[in-house]
Amino acid sequence: MRKLSILSIFILLILSSCQTRIEDNRRILITGKLQDENGEAISNINIISGNEFTQLGTGLSDEQGDFSITSLSLANTVNIGNGEFEPIRIDAININAQVSDDGFGLTVSDHNYSSINVVNRNFFDGVSIDLGDIVLQELAQLEVNFNKQEYAGQELYVLVDHKGSSCQIDLAQAIAVEQIGCQITDLSSNLTLFAQNNERSINISCLLNETLSLEVFDNNGNLIFDQQFAINENNASIDVQL
Repeated sequence: MRKLSILSIFILLILSSCQTRIEDNRRILITGKLQDENGEAISNINIISGNEFTQLGTGLSDEQGDFSITSLSLANTVNIGNGEFEPIRIDAININAQVSDDGFGLTVSDHNYSSINVVNRNFFDGVSIDLGDIVLQELAQLEVNFNKQEYAGQELYVLVDHKGSSCQIDLAQAIAVEQIGCQITDLSSNLTLFAQNNERSINISCLLNETLSLEVFDNNGNLIFDQQFAINENNASIDVQL
């Protein structure tokens, strides 16, 4: 029999340590209530316990915005100090999420609302998690259409400043507060309008009623377009003539 190389053994050890292990005698009940910023219930939002590699439990919010899912418990351990390890049991609760069409990673299940990723990196000793009221913010789907006229045949650079459509919160913090909200961060999206492309469209998910900033620079770094747009419709379109 051919002996395994040191590299092969090392790879096997890594794979075995990364695999998901489940506690057979434990389940975790996860509950919460989804609502918008006006306090109205949000139904048919998908919730996933786990990550893009392993779904430990899934469920939908009902007409009252309530959800209740039973999650498998992770046996994978975490260091709690003094060289002691305990099962982490829950690693993430993804609110408004589904597996992407290509099967790799998670994406939002309802593009009309923001998404929240509740993450855990510590030993969890409970058998239930009540996330309380969870506020999702309404989103707009924006299409920006660029049309080069004066700058036809030139390479241009676009900078779009807007609010993100998702956020992350620690599980301990989520349990401690009565209501979970999203602290949406500022994002900057960059795009190159190549010389051979005189027409180009991009799609952006942004917060409804936010003001979006759009700047365009020429190949020498000169600002040739600078404008702000108030996004007041769920499906909005902006035409930019350059």
